[in-house]
Amino acid sequence: MKYLATFEKRSKRIKIEGNINKNNEKLIKGFLQAKKIAGLSEKTIYVYKCDLYTWAKYLHDEMEDLLIEDCTEDDIMEYISFRMEDNHVNRIKVIFSGISSLYDHLRRKRIVTENPVSLIERPKKGLPVVEKHFLNIEQAKELQDKLSKQDDLQLEVYINFALSTAGRVTATSNLRWDNIDFDNRVCENIKEKGGKIVDFYFSEKVKDLLLKLKEVRKKEDIVNDYVFLVKYDKEYHKATSNVLRSWAKKAGKLIDIDNLAPHSLRRSFATIAKANNLPLEDISTILNHESTDTTKIYIKEDKGKISKSKDMIGL
Repeated sequence: MKYLATFEKRSKRIKIEGNINKNNEKLIKGFLQAKKIAGLSEKTIYVYKCDLYTWAKYLHDEMEDLLIEDCTEDDIMEYISFRMEDNHVNRIKVIFSGISSLYDHLRRKRIVTENPVSLIERPKKGLPVVEKHFLNIEQAKELQDKLSKQDDLQLEVYINFALSTAGRVTATSNLRWDNIDFDNRVCENIKEKGGKIVDFYFSEKVKDLLLKLKEVRKKEDIVNDYVFLVKYDKEYHKATSNVLRSWAKKAGKLIDIDNLAPHSLRRSFATIAKANNLPLEDISTILNHESTDTTKIYIKEDKGKISKSKDMIGL
């Protein structure tokens, strides 16, 4: 679904265009209709609409098409942090209010059980909401080293796979053994939300880890088409996106990062690849982005490197 979200910011007109999940759009439309029936002004409903559609686009493009009903307070804090980069705190409070009002509506409709916004402290002037995590190469290697010493092969495989492929969490959740071409080190025809089909490319190290995991499954007589599994009710099931998010958070604690997330690993790949002079177009292709403009958001620039490069000019 294409849409054009427009809102006012310090007399500058901002336009954001892109795709949103149909389920998220349905929830937003129902909320806006309810507010219209409740008698809210056209101006208030317009602001709600622009802010919520902009958020829905972010969930689609930057958070692996995350559903509104699956968002946690950490997910919302991530978005608010992104919006704080170029908005006044008073504007952020309006965005907070819109998202919170939507969740109150969804709770009354029994679509969600709680309002995750209620768990977040409203931002004050000059106070950052949450830090975006970009692992540098040293942190990534430290994490890989610590994982190799843990008694959790599946977690080690997942983190290394996510760092190597930069795959979205939804596609990684859907990864099956028959998607994997070990000879060419590529995972083919993986299905993402919305029916999009993508390919992943992985390293020799990840190849070895995957083969090791496959062998362990064979020895333990675990038969399942999916690569990443979780056990409950005495049976193995595909690890959902939320399960993979919990794994990323668990791994982050090994290097003292509290909120490491799957999209943090994607950003880490992009940042490390750019620092190693991989062309932006290639990084964008690996990330399966439709535009390099989206890829630029993922990359944390090395200010020290930029400063040294500037010094070479001599001006």
